[in-house]
Amino acid sequence: MSESNALNDYGVHDTMRYGPRRLEHELSNTSEFETHLKNLRVSELEKRLALERTAFGSHMALRTLMDLHSVSRPPRPEFMAPVSNIHLDILSRNDETITHHNVFKGITEKELPDAHSSIINNRRL
Repeated sequence: MSESNALNDYGVHDTMRYGPRRLEHELSNTSEFETHLKNLRVSELEKRLALERTAFGSHMALRTLMDLHSVSRPPRPEFMAPVSNIHLDILSRNDETITHHNVFKGITEKELPDAHSSIINNRRL
C-alpha cells in the first residue's frame, strides 16, 4: 500500500482505516545527492552511447556495452593477488584520476579473503 492510498479526501492520513503512520515510508535511505549522482552517471552513459551510435553506427554502442560488461568482473580471484580494475575506470572515463595506488594495490590495504568466498563472489553463486 502506498502512502497516497492512505490519504483521505482532504489529503490527511486516515489513521482509523490504515493504522498509524509509519516513519519508514516517509524517510528515504539514500540522500538526494546520492540519487542525483547515480542518475548523472546513467545519463552520461546514455549520452555517450547515443553519440557513438550517431558517429560510428549502431554497433559501436553495443560494443561499448559488451566491453563494460566484460571488464566489470575481476579477471582473477582476489585470493591470488589484489585486483585492480583499471580497465573499468578507463572505459567509464574515470581515467583522469588514475594514480599508482589504483594500479599497484598492496596487500596491506585490506585483508585477503579466503579462496572459497572469493570464488563464490567472483562467480556470483
